[in-house]
Amino acid sequence: NCLHRADTSISEHIAAVEAKKKDKSKKKSKSVAKRSPKTRPYSVEIATYQANSLLCGGLFKFLVAVRKEGKIHTPNPQFDNESVRYEHRFGAFVGLLTPPLAPYTQYKEVVSLTEELNAKDLYLIASKDFGQARQILESVIQNCDVGNDQLTEVKSLATLAKTNLVVSSLLARDSVDRGVTFHFNLHPSYPLLKLS
Repeated sequence: NCLHRADTSISEHIAAVEAKKKDKSKKKSKSVAKRSPKTRPYSVEIATYQANSLLCGGLFKFLVAVRKEGKIHTPNPQFDNESVRYEHRFGAFVGLLTPPLAPYTQYKEVVSLTEELNAKDLYLIASKDFGQARQILESVIQNCDVGNDQLTEVKSLATLAKTNLVVSSLLARDSVDRGVTFHFNLHPSYPLLKLS
């Protein structure tokens, strides 16, 4: 959101400067044309953050569906306290004002609403999220100038989104006898989903 606001402000500023230049150029004779700054300097970052958001949403829905079907092991409730884990993991972000930290009760409401859907619908929604992330990442690869390190990460995320799209689509059609494994060899934060 912050990058999007900055991008919008920069675009508005550039438009205002160009409008002033046109007014001045009418009054003066020919002036030396300066190279205009890049109109959307944060477009790559905005696109990759949108893709990351879609990947997170797709994985969330996928994991809720997998848990509903019993395809992954869940901790014994006697030895597990999800609210404590939530508070510990997100406690570092308490001091941030934007975006505000969602309390655990709000997180549980989102999870319970998501769990009301059946597993096949969750797999289908997850596959749509992965598909949108793949489209965004592939457009970044084709249309933008990015550095080699950033290009490598964007390509690995695009491959990951494409593979996860296929796996979640297959599970949306038939998930009865199929297991799922998670591999972190392509990206350290997002798992590559494979059928077992």
